[in-house]
Amino acid sequence: DIPLIYFMQNEIPDEYRGRVLSIGLSIGKMMLPIAMVLSGLLLNYIPAYTIPIVGGFLYLIVIKVSSN
Repeated sequence: DIPLIYFMQNEIPDEYRGRVLSIGLSIGKMMLPIAMVLSGLLLNYIPAYTIPIVGGFLYLIVIKVSSN
């Protein structure tokens, strides 16, 4: 959360910052219950230790793609 908010505060113009931050944080809070349900369902089918490993790889892929 902190790196994202830092980035948004630096890149968004002052007159839009409050609106953009509130929408972004609201979307993030709405996604939390959905993510919890999906991870609970996913744990029925795959071992728990694979979820952070796959998530880490996906995170690295997103960083690599977005940096190009």
